[in-house]
Amino acid sequence: MTTYAIDARAPGVNGVVLAIVLTGFVASTYGFGVYLFASLVVDMRRDLGFGYTAVGLITGGAQVGFLSFSVLTSYLGRFFQGWKISLYSTLVTALSLLGLAMSNNIWLSGALLILLGGCSASAYIPLAEIVTKSFSANKRARVMGLISSGTSYGVFINGLLVSSLTLQGGWRNIWLTAGLVSLGLCVLAYFLL
Repeated sequence: MTTYAIDARAPGVNGVVLAIVLTGFVASTYGFGVYLFASLVVDMRRDLGFGYTAVGLITGGAQVGFLSFSVLTSYLGRFFQGWKISLYSTLVTALSLLGLAMSNNIWLSGALLILLGGCSASAYIPLAEIVTKSFSANKRARVMGLISSGTSYGVFINGLLVSSLTLQGGWRNIWLTAGLVSLGLCVLAYFLL
């Protein structure tokens, strides 16, 4: 069984910092990775020239990605520490968000969005293991509540990004900003975990 020695690598890391980083994982993978597309689909449709059939296929595909990665993550959890799975899933999310900022093809964008759906599952599932091994029993429910609210924080940030960046660079700038924020979170988390 794997134990987490958080203080061994980063003496200043405490439970609050860990909880905030894990909340950021959820904000990035769910808030940006799953819910940002709905805010940008109209502008993306106009620029990339795709119809609602493609939107339906992408949305359904993201759910298939979620289910597939759920099964895959439960298997990979036997071989890798949960924090590594969660961190690397968030890193793939960041890279996919950056890829969406550069994509000129709806099918490439669709593949990235399906991958984002999968990464939301693979980032979230190991969090229960991390919380169990890093927090005392009387704090776990509060920490999981905070972490689970990461989706709402991510959607809130989406609203800020969309309202402030739509006229200053359009939807590509929003994907780029979300990707850079997620990448920064991954770098911070790597040094903390």
